[in-house]
Amino acid sequence: MISILVVDDDPHLRKLIRVHLEQNAYLVTEAQDGDAASVTLEAQSIDLAIVDLMMPNKDGFQLA
Repeated sequence: MISILVVDDDPHLRKLIRVHLEQNAYLVTEAQDGDAASVTLEAQSIDLAIVDLMMPNKDGFQLA
């Protein structure tokens, strides 16, 4: 199963993306910002990350 990390500071948008991806049989993990995403990336094997570019703390460019 393909694992996808969705990183966005908008919880409604994260949920919308998660629901659509899970309906298509993807394993989805969410993170609310770049700092949380960094922790997730160190702890889990992720195949693809969908990242908001403009977030507080660590933005999408810094995360990449």
